[in-house]
Amino acid sequence: MSEQRDILLVCDTIGGPVDGRHELSRLGELFAGAGHRVRLIAVRAGGDRPDLPFETTVLTARLRFGARGRVTSRLGELFRSARPGGVVIATDAAAMQWVGRADTAGLKVVGVHREPFAVSDGKPEQALVRDFARADRFVALTREDADRWARAGLSNADVIPDWFDTPPDASASLTGQVVLGPSRLTHDKGADLLLESWAMVARRQPSWRLRFHGAGPDEPELRRLATKLGVDGSVEFLPPEQDPAAAFSQASIFALPSRAEVFPEALLAAMGHGLPVVAFDGSPAVREVLTDDVDGLLVDPGHTERFALALERLMTDDGLRDKLGRGGRESARRFASENVAARWDRLFTLLYR
Repeated sequence: MSEQRDILLVCDTIGGPVDGRHELSRLGELFAGAGHRVRLIAVRAGGDRPDLPFETTVLTARLRFGARGRVTSRLGELFRSARPGGVVIATDAAAMQWVGRADTAGLKVVGVHREPFAVSDGKPEQALVRDFARADRFVALTREDADRWARAGLSNADVIPDWFDTPPDASASLTGQVVLGPSRLTHDKGADLLLESWAMVARRQPSWRLRFHGAGPDEPELRRLATKLGVDGSVEFLPPEQDPAAAFSQASIFALPSRAEVFPEALLAAMGHGLPVVAFDGSPAVREVLTDDVDGLLVDPGHTERFALALERLMTDDGLRDKLGRGGRESARRFASENVAARWDRLFTLLYR
């Protein structure tokens, strides 16, 4: 049993249209599940009061002129209420600015940045480095991003991935001739690229089906593209599956044509079910999860013809599907909540050594 600590998660805004509450909830659940006392502190509310499974404090409904000092003072009061051994975690760059202004004496501070370095690189990079350099540790989601931030000046950079648990009895039979595509039908998920690849495969493998269980703003255009490519007869657009395990169990291959991924939960879910994967090698998060020809097949970003060849390679090789499915199941265990929580606990212990 790890040492129980007060974990104070700080975010800039909660309750807005895009506020990261899914990630906040998952991070809080991870720490609470490890026995820590979790409290989320949101500097300001962006709309409705969030319903999260741990104590939440919102410091101000609106950040009016002159309120910065009061907010900073209140943050310091909350930090002082933590028991010895507590940790303040700034969950984004704006939160790190607030934490940097407050009194954190006696506590350790960890800054978390979910965006890949390549995305953040287009922003004021030196400002991010300056702010996160104040933390005792800076945590990125992938080794590649941590290394790049270290080279940019963050000597306190470390890596801890997000977590994902797969039910222990999850299993795909790998006998159905179904390729499962992404469930979110948006530009970044690349379903259009997958359809282009599918058009190269479908005529040679007429018994196979490409299936989308999901929805999104691009669905009408994707349906038109399938018709234009002449593959609408082998492509199925189905409503979101209430039981994702059922969708995975009916498939034999999972396709991840994403243009970018921060943390590929769907990929880990597929791997946890033993599905072999074909993915574009388009982001550090995918490379963190997949090793080519060990637990999946990686294809150069945007190369739809190579993606098609990788799909067909799996379609026609039962042994390879089985090998990569077993490899994926084993790799997915690295991201189980107990393993990721243990990495956080090791970091906390190191900080207080």
